[in-house]
Formats: sequence, C-alpha cells, structure tokens
Amino acid sequence: MDKKAQLRDQAFFVNFIHIPKNGGNSIRKICEKKGINMIYNGHSTNVYDKDLTNQLVVIRNPIDRFISAVYYAIQVCGRLPHIKNLKKKGINSPEKWVQIWCDPNHCQYHDLMLEMLNTGHYIGNKMEKYKYTYSPQSLWINNPKFVIIMDNFKTEIQYFLEKYKINGIVTKENTTKHIDGQLSEKSIEFLKNFYKEDFIIYEKYKNMGIEKRM
Repeated sequence: MDKKAQLRDQAFFVNFIHIPKNGGNSIRKICEKKGINMIYNGHSTNVYDKDLTNQLVVIRNPIDRFISAVYYAIQVCGRLPHIKNLKKKGINSPEKWVQIWCDPNHCQYHDLMLEMLNTGHYIGNKMEKYKYTYSPQSLWINNPKFVIIMDNFKTEIQYFLEKYKINGIVTKENTTKHIDGQLSEKSIEFLKNFYKEDFIIYEKYKNMGIEKRM
C-alpha cells in the first residue's frame, strides 16, 4: 500500500500542493519522511480532484514570485541557448524581461518566449500557455484548508507543524540570488494585470488571521 492509501485510512492527513517558486521543495522534504501525515502533490496536480482533501498551499506575493522565477531561469538554467542569448544581450533582470514580455514586436521577444511558453507542463489534464514558474498561482488554488503566506514562511510553517504535531524541520532549497529586483511602474502594472487573480487571493489570505487559515 502506498503512502497516499495508508494516510487516507488515518483520522488526519494533509495534501500539500506544490505551487512552483513558493518554497515547496522545503516542505517536500518533510512530506518524504517516514511516519509523516503529509502527502506531497507536485506541479501537475489537479486541485479539483474531489479526493484531494485537506489541501495545504503556500501563497506568495506575485511580483516577488515572478522575480524569483526570472533569476531561477538565469542562474539555474543559464546554459540553455535561449537564456545564453538573452544574457549576452544584457537581458538579465526582471525589469528587462517584462519590457520584452509586454512588447511582442521587441527583437528579443522570440528568445524570451522560448523560455516562458509551455511545451509540456500539465496541470491535471490541461496544458497552460506558460511554463509552471510563470503561470498564475491561482491555477493551483481551490479553496485550500490550510494557507501559509510566503512573506513569513519559516514562522508560519513552524506554526503549522507544531499545531498539528508534525515532526519536521524546514530547510532552504533552490535559493537564487536576486541581484536587481527593481521594477518600473509600467512593469508593475503589467504584472498586476497578468497576475490579477493571484493578487486578489494573496491579499485575501494575507489579511486573514493565521489561526483562521490554519
């Protein structure tokens, strides 16, 4: 019997939904420990599956998440030809990425879209327009029972683990260096529009007391 089947027989278990760029690998390490009543569900998970109860998600400021996604691509995927070409042209910051993203006529638009557009990432049985790291967080959110805000990640995950008596230690995973996170007003407005639903969700849970969302 696999872990999911075993835990469903218990009185209490948590389905952790890994939203890309939201600290999920840290929680995944906890889920993988023996005897932990948490199930890891990866990026391709259909959160509308009726059997996926007690969902836990980490929600992040959408602009911070985009900045993190850009630097992940530049620093971790920097050997890919289209990333190399962008870097060679000096397109090495979130601000420069947004300037190109919002201008389909830009000479480097094609190279940027080679990075951002999706060619094989599925959420459930649906393939969204953009790769996981650039897709809206709202695609993985379906009225979750437990919500952690990334702003206070370490404090809130520790609160959650202690409240539900889950034995786990949070470690940092996939850390990238954010060299220049400054964005122009125009770029901020573009991101606010693209991630409009994410901002609504983020503000909703950010302004909700921790006891109520956990």
